[in-house]
Amino acid sequence: MESVDDSKVKSELQPIVTTVRRLYEARKLVAKQREVEDNSLKLAVLVQRLGQDTIPRRISDVLLQICEALKNNDEELALKMHVQLTTSEWSECSPWLPVLKRIMAVR
Repeated sequence: MESVDDSKVKSELQPIVTTVRRLYEARKLVAKQREVEDNSLKLAVLVQRLGQDTIPRRISDVLLQICEALKNNDEELALKMHVQLTTSEWSECSPWLPVLKRIMAVR
């Protein structure tokens, strides 16, 4: 995650990258090394896909809503949006969605 290139991520999607990086860094402080490495690899997939513009808009919109909810300290809404992705977009999000929930729990 530390070395993944996010320079090609569209500016409107940068809040996702910023939030994911912040949550990842917070989780690193309490996680075991093996979990940190796993989180890093899976979240790097998300950031790379954002940079390649291969995440469908319907998913990036929900991710932006999660980021906004977290910014407003509305963990309940963020988890609700996470459940929405889990139930409706699992096949598209399964590589990184469980890690997103794990790092959200650090808040």
